[in-house]
Amino acid sequence: LYIIFNNSENTFSSKPHIAKYNITGLLIDADDIIDDLEKLEFDENVKAIIISIESPGGTTVSAEEIYLKLRSISITKPTITIMKNMATSGAYLISLGTDQILARENTITGSVGVIFQWARIDEGLSKIGISMNQIKSGKLKAEPDLFGEIDEITQRVSQELIDDTFRWFMKIVKERRELKPYQISKVSDGRVFTGRQAYNLKLIDQIGGEREAKFWLIENKEIDPDLMIIDYEIPNSLNFIEIDIKKITNTIIQTFSNSTVLVLSIDKCSRHDFLNAFRFLEDNEIKIPVVLKGNYRSSDFEQVAIDASIDLGSLLLEGMGNGVWIETEEFDDKINELSFLILQNTRTRIFKTDYISCPSCGRTKFDLQDTTALVKKYTNHLKGLKISVMGCIVNGPGEMADADYGYVGSGDGIISLYKGKELVKRNIPSKNAVDELIHLIKDNDDWVDPKN
Repeated sequence: LYIIFNNSENTFSSKPHIAKYNITGLLIDADDIIDDLEKLEFDENVKAIIISIESPGGTTVSAEEIYLKLRSISITKPTITIMKNMATSGAYLISLGTDQILARENTITGSVGVIFQWARIDEGLSKIGISMNQIKSGKLKAEPDLFGEIDEITQRVSQELIDDTFRWFMKIVKERRELKPYQISKVSDGRVFTGRQAYNLKLIDQIGGEREAKFWLIENKEIDPDLMIIDYEIPNSLNFIEIDIKKITNTIIQTFSNSTVLVLSIDKCSRHDFLNAFRFLEDNEIKIPVVLKGNYRSSDFEQVAIDASIDLGSLLLEGMGNGVWIETEEFDDKINELSFLILQNTRTRIFKTDYISCPSCGRTKFDLQDTTALVKKYTNHLKGLKISVMGCIVNGPGEMADADYGYVGSGDGIISLYKGKELVKRNIPSKNAVDELIHLIKDNDDWVDPKN
């Protein structure tokens, strides 16, 4: 099993950089775009992502999926949109998923709306002697169709469908752009705007391009000004090369391509061997991904989990390695979950919400197990966030470690909420505490709506 941060294949991908990802053309199927964005999300060398858009839009679902992915990425990495010649309709929706939106003065954008079109072909068919017959289970099945006038009921139902989707679109525009009601009325009729007009209407943040985008990242997201902007390219393949850890030399490493993944087995190797190997890679500024490989023969899965966590987790915690490869004789169905848990708990790859809880004691002000389960129920989709659930005010704040948010019992039936180490809400009745936690997360722009 191989779990790693995939690197895009280009000259500088093995060094820290700002990735530029191009979204172009009509948006029909978002799967490939989502896959690419996930690679950038988990690539530790990508410090920020510029989304360059050249698109008239497309299907509502494809735009929705990309928008949600960008909102998720923005929790852990800065994102910014640059609109090129055109970014309208669904393409504009995509831009709302990033932290900042830039366009040129004469970019065409806007077209905030939904459209449903079809053609009538019955008259054309009749001219060549073809007529259409059909039997339907219900009056509105497959309506509107291509073979006749639309009736009043079909017109009304179709309009309701459009209106429902449009309300959803406008809700996102209003929330993400913080528009007032009078501003909403100016952008809700479906018209397009120039970049200048869009800026005056608060649909975008700034006039500019790549240079201005990088400056914004430097000024607002503390991105290193020396980082280069690199166009993301899909790698053709990855090459896994396993070599003896004691025989790593610069001569061998120089023969590796950018798509190489180095596999180092922990078998018969000491911690000192790994320290020497990774010191060599660091001293020579070699940034290729390294997978730690372990082979376990025990017939007891608990023992495999303990051994792998100790062997691989201890190295990952010291910054040695980017991924894990676990081999067993009989636990193939469990290795995937174990590998992800090792990566999550060593902070090598965050694939779900992280929770921190105290061990519970006589001072605990609520049922810790039930309360933690309740908090998880409503927040477990917030990938990358760390949420602490602590039983009392005595040791709770001190044990929250590096949690982003804290849920702490401060009295019988009373909860306090923290942002980092800062107390921000107190004396909250426990029945309202989870809702207040969600509001706090939303107020700090860390909330993403869960997928149904």
